[in-house]
Formats: sequence, C-alpha cells, structure tokens
Amino acid sequence: MAQASEFLDALVAIVGDEQHRGADRLGERVATRVAHDWGGLRVYFSQDRARRNSEIYALFTGNNYDDLARKYRLAEETVRRIVKQELVRRRAKQLTLFPTGERS
Repeated sequence: MAQASEFLDALVAIVGDEQHRGADRLGERVATRVAHDWGGLRVYFSQDRARRNSEIYALFTGNNYDDLARKYRLAEETVRRIVKQELVRRRAKQLTLFPTGERS
C-alpha cells in the first residue's frame, strides 16, 4: 500500500509540473511513470460499477444486450445479469400498496 501511495504522490508531482505544458506531454509523462513503476505487473484499476450498472440499465431498451455489451466491453451474459440485478434492486426500493399478508 505504501508503494501505491508513493506512486500517487509522484503522479501528483508530475501533474503539478506539467500543468502549463499541455495534455499530450502530461499523458506521456504519466504513462512513462506507470510503465516504470508497474511495468510487467498485472494492475487492476477499479471502476465505479454501481454507476456503470445504472447507466447500462438506463440505456437498456429491451433488445439491445449486444450493443451494451460492446459499448461497455462486457460479455452479453454479464449485461443480462446486470439488467436483471438492477431491475430487482429498483423494485425492492419501491413501496408496496399492500404489505405482504395484509390484502383483503
């Protein structure tokens, strides 16, 4: 974890140095630093899955699983699972008119 902290400090310093030089140079320096510190290692950059899943659900039209899979670089089965999970999650948030067992 200390290694990651040092790495982030170095990136912040690079950003500060390149603030006035342009995005191309900044990107080049950041890429060089990433390659130097992490080259050859498998590094996982987490993403905001909740936001991604919500976006997928919002864009879902009922028959565009394959389009969403390509857009988000996921397997079609993963998109189907996400849509189903989002549907269940959203339904659970809805209030029910008749709580279970109280219908007349």
